Amino acid sequence: MSLIIRFDQPIKTESHLKKAIAYIMKEHKAKGRTFSNSGITPEQIIDTFYLTKEMNPSHGEREGYHLKFSFSKDETILHDAALEFVKEWAEEYLGEDYDYVVAEHSDRELTHMHLVFNSVKRTGGKYHYDNREWKKMITPLTNRLCKKYGTGMLKEKDKKLDYSNPENWRGQVEKDMEECILHSHSYGDFKKRLQKEFHYALREGVSRIHGTYLALTPPGKARAIRTYQLKPGHMPAEIEAAIRERMQEQDQKGQALYQTGMQKELSCVMYRRKGSWAMIRQKKISYKDMSAYQKYFARRVYQARHLYRRTNTPLKMHEQSVRAINRMMDELALTCKYNIRSERDLSGAIFQLAKQEAFEKAAVKHHSDPDREQKQKEYHKDLTGLKKIRSSQKEMERKVKQHDQRTKQ
Repeated sequence: MSLIIRFDQPIKTESHLKKAIAYIMKEHKAKGRTFSNSGITPEQIIDTFYLTKEMNPSHGEREGYHLKFSFSKDETILHDAALEFVKEWAEEYLGEDYDYVVAEHSDRELTHMHLVFNSVKRTGGKYHYDNREWKKMITPLTNRLCKKYGTGMLKEKDKKLDYSNPENWRGQVEKDMEECILHSHSYGDFKKRLQKEFHYALREGVSRIHGTYLALTPPGKARAIRTYQLKPGHMPAEIEAAIRERMQEQDQKGQALYQTGMQKELSCVMYRRKGSWAMIRQKKISYKDMSAYQKYFARRVYQARHLYRRTNTPLKMHEQSVRAINRMMDELALTCKYNIRSERDLSGAIFQLAKQEAFEKAAVKHHSDPDREQKQKEYHKDLTGLKKIRSSQKEMERKVKQHDQRTKQ
């Protein structure tokens, strides 16, 4: 009998934090066995998290942290006791310094618990994990609670699964991918080699934030890792670019064909979409005339449509990927419709749209006008879309800067 504690990937976006909290509090998984010092519903908890962040502004990419506690199959601890276990663990480890939520899940054979906590202290400052904490605080605390609840002791971290250890299996995945890139003549060939020669299980997906990604399961491992969790340079678009750059020595026309493909794909997207795309066609906005900010949105639409081929992708994940691509296309349409060429333009557009929506809403209350009702709905839809763009602004800003640096080089 034993217990394993695993630090999941750091939560880097507001949407990721919302999903993590909503996930661990799902009724069919937790069956009401949840506790938080920040509220009762996921909405209340996330509001408390961000109120703490507003009161204590800090720099950094991380929005929160997610820990998973798993007992071995032969463990006999009751579900309610498991919730009390993780609740006491959080109270002692985090104290009153952090907002947090814990939950016990009983939807699988293994008894397991989740803890999500804020990256910012209530008193100011950010959470910082020191590797020495594992021996000095986490191990003694956990084993003391294991004795109290009559369970097996904490199993020491497996270095191969320890994300805080630089010499983990992610490094081997990166090396295998780089080796495969050197011998591939196209992105499709890369995927085939990774499966046949390196024996990886592979599936594709599309994320609105990260674009097209690969989920890779190394040989002998039960868990997949997504390419946006690896170091820069291992995303499908970057892999294709690296292969194309190497192949340019054999074919000097490669880059020109890629740029032509980008413009054709953009035109194709504009032709197929309705509504705001008609306005874009009238303005005849080309890729060359776009700002670096707008090019980011155009480029990720092109890359997602160009690279995503649903390799070994389950139906549910495929449907999510299709929705993600459609959202990317809608966001590109909005940046062009309102001529949003920078982060500042985005804030200005949101402010103006909010004013227009409020005006139309007030007018509809006093005069029943179908045209104004339709306008108000359109403003509300566009405003919601722009706010979603702003919610993932940090990640987008980072990617735009990376693109600008590559362009200058």
